[in-house]
Amino acid sequence: MMSRDISRDVIRGLTILEMNHTEFSSSPIFDHASYQDKKLNYADTIFPCFSFLTGFSGRPVPFVKNLQTIGLGLCFNALPILVNGGRLRLPGVLQRHGLASIILSASPEKGYIFPVLSTATWFAISVFLAADPKDPFTKPEDTAQQRIDKPIFKDRIYSSSYDPEGLLGALMTAVTIWSGTWFSRQGFSLIEALACGSALLATGKLLSLASPKFLPVSKPLWSPTFTLMTSGYSICKCALVKASIPYLPVSLLRALGTVGKKSMEVYFFGEILDIALKYGGSKSIWVKAKSWLESRVGSTISEIIMILSSDVALAAFAFACSRYDWSIRLL
Repeated sequence: MMSRDISRDVIRGLTILEMNHTEFSSSPIFDHASYQDKKLNYADTIFPCFSFLTGFSGRPVPFVKNLQTIGLGLCFNALPILVNGGRLRLPGVLQRHGLASIILSASPEKGYIFPVLSTATWFAISVFLAADPKDPFTKPEDTAQQRIDKPIFKDRIYSSSYDPEGLLGALMTAVTIWSGTWFSRQGFSLIEALACGSALLATGKLLSLASPKFLPVSKPLWSPTFTLMTSGYSICKCALVKASIPYLPVSLLRALGTVGKKSMEVYFFGEILDIALKYGGSKSIWVKAKSWLESRVGSTISEIIMILSSDVALAAFAFACSRYDWSIRLL
């Protein structure tokens, strides 16, 4: 059993590996819901959980550090461009997170009024700036988020019709970070945490059923119902992982904890590894290795082996970063 509470590092490490799985796995379980789906897939819970966990520190993040996070996001987006060419996408996961953190840090009110005001602001902008306020979310190109992003980013977005990491969604991502701070201060027991998380999940789902036109569950929108459901999921996940720590092998805890401590470094290395292994398309190392394995153990087992191999590579890199003090340092 570990001598100190490493649950936050372990949960963060697990979440980083889950992000890696969405990059490397071809299984439908790691597919994000499309804009039109208006539902919550497992893969859609991963980034919100990462944002939720950053709220655990409970301290405002310095403005310069948030700007650096946004800059790192641009560097992250540039990695595949350097190899495959194309135009640099300006919005992204780290950019969204940095902007959300700026919003939360700049707010003079950190109590319950913050999520209320942020949600009300998001909803007002989303409805009244949409092309059709009576039907604000049906077409992605007509949403307020796209009508804000398009003049600013031009064609440097995910697609011509929409970018799921657009500017408006940062308001509700800030609420996700706030939720992490709130949860970390409650001192819930396992049962209390599961009850709280389940209540948020149920509330988000019921609201979306009551008003699907105005309160859809949508990661591309980072809607209020999506925020409720993913925060509830994150609470349950954190509680269950923390409760299981005394029963897990020390070696596994050390690996996950080290990945969690070096999350930014591992996140970048995972992208570089993905580009390197998949370079060349059908002739890439990844495709050839997977094809060779499939011919011997079948598609399911080969998928598991490939994903676990990438996890081992990321964990090994995290240990190397820890041993040799390799860090992406932010002020």
